[in-house]
Amino acid sequence: MSTTHPREQNCEISTCSGGVVTHALAAIAPAEANLTLSAAELHRRLGHMSIDAAKSLIRKGAIVGIDLKTLTEVMELCRACVQAKITRIPFPKERSRPRATTYGKLISSDLFGPAQVKSIAGSQYTMTLLDDATYEIMISFLRAKSEAFGKYQTYEKFIQVHRGVTVIKNFRSDRGGEYTGMEFEDHLAKQGTHHEKTVHDSSSQNGAAERFFCTSVMHTLAMLLALGLPKFLWTNAMQHAVWLWNRTRGKITGDRTPFERIFGDKPDLSNLHE
Repeated sequence: MSTTHPREQNCEISTCSGGVVTHALAAIAPAEANLTLSAAELHRRLGHMSIDAAKSLIRKGAIVGIDLKTLTEVMELCRACVQAKITRIPFPKERSRPRATTYGKLISSDLFGPAQVKSIAGSQYTMTLLDDATYEIMISFLRAKSEAFGKYQTYEKFIQVHRGVTVIKNFRSDRGGEYTGMEFEDHLAKQGTHHEKTVHDSSSQNGAAERFFCTSVMHTLAMLLALGLPKFLWTNAMQHAVWLWNRTRGKITGDRTPFERIFGDKPDLSNLHE
C-alpha cells in the first residue's frame, strides 16, 4: 500500500509500497501530434527550465513531441522564476570516479528538511535516491527521519523488480543518523551493499543528489507561484519536477535523458501540460 496521501495523488503517480515516487503528473492520454509552443509556454511546461537548455533538448532530439514556433524567439523575464530566485547550478567540472555503467552499481541518497510548510499529508522531509548510471531520480516523502530505512527498503525492492537490479552494490549517503542506525547498517551488510559515507555537509562528495534537490526546490516554488497554488502542495509540484528531471536531463548523460537510458526510447512530451 502506498503511504502517499490520497489527496496528493490528483495526478498519475506510480508508487510502490512505502510511497517511493517514480512518476508524477504524466499525461495519460495517447500521444498526439507535436505540440507547437512559444518559448514562454515551453519554459513553463518544462517546470521553468532554462529556455536555452530546453531549446537544446529539442535541437538535439533528446525529447520528442514538442516543436517551437521559432528557436530564435527571445523569452520575456519570468516573474515566477525571479520570485523563486532560480539560478543555474553548475555541474562539477570533474568527477571523483568514473560514472557507473549499470543500474544499481552506485545509488546516492540524501535527506532534506524539515520543510517550512508541511504537505497536505503531513510530510516534512524529502529523501532522494539517484542512480549514477542513468541519473534517474526517485523521491520519497517522510513525516519523520525515522521513516528513512523503510523508504530505502521500498526503493530497493522496486528497482529489483522494475529495473532488473540484483543487488545495490554501493550506497552513498552522509553520516546522518537516519542512514547509520544499526538496523540500516545491518541490512546493507546482509545484502552485500557497501555503504560509502561522505563527510557531513560536504556537497562535493554527494553532489548529484544535492544538485537535484537544490534545483527541484527552486523549480517547485516557481511552479506553485506561477499557478497561484498554496505551498502545502509542494509535494505534488516536486513529484512533477522529478518526472520532468527524468525526461529532460541530457547534458550530464551524453544527451540521452535518464528515461531513454532506461527504456531505450526518447521521452514523448506531446501531452505535457503546465
